[in-house]
Amino acid sequence: HKTNILKYCDHLEKEAIDTQSVNWIKIDNKQLIGTNFDGVGFVHGLKNKNLIVEGKDFAIFGIGGAGASICHSLLRSNARRLKLINRDPTKLNLLAKKLKDLKSNTEILIDDFRDYDISDYDYVINATSLGLKDNKDLIFDVKKTKYDCTVIDIVMDPEETILIKEAKKNKRNYHLGKNMLLSQVKLAGNFFNLW
Repeated sequence: HKTNILKYCDHLEKEAIDTQSVNWIKIDNKQLIGTNFDGVGFVHGLKNKNLIVEGKDFAIFGIGGAGASICHSLLRSNARRLKLINRDPTKLNLLAKKLKDLKSNTEILIDDFRDYDISDYDYVINATSLGLKDNKDLIFDVKKTKYDCTVIDIVMDPEETILIKEAKKNKRNYHLGKNMLLSQVKLAGNFFNLW
């Protein structure tokens, strides 16, 4: 829905233009204004927990609306490397090209969805819907991450997803999806001029 809503907006803020997705809309002077706080909220959520983005290496599974937004924000926050991993190779290559065209200092890499290497990344992110509610599938094997990696799941319900449980079991650092949402609430308050 985040991409379909674009056509109904009269004006898009930079985040929505960059990511081609919208997750917050307001009416201002009878116009629909769309923006997207997924990526910015994600980065703020990390920083609010004293996690460093600049100069760090990230791998992300899933590059849909939220995943693409996170990728853009990681580039703007000067991540050192960003590896994209997705089931759809066409979508994967398209986003990789778009990100490379931004000419940031972040190295953009792609990897195979089934035979991936995440062994030397500081953060590995699940930005897919796997882990929602009763889904018991793991998007990636936590044992393939380095020992001091932070495993991140943007899924918020349940709070402790199967991936987070696996990270705990394998003694990895972890970061919950609710941190991204809590940061978005503050950004949305500013967007709606609530505070």
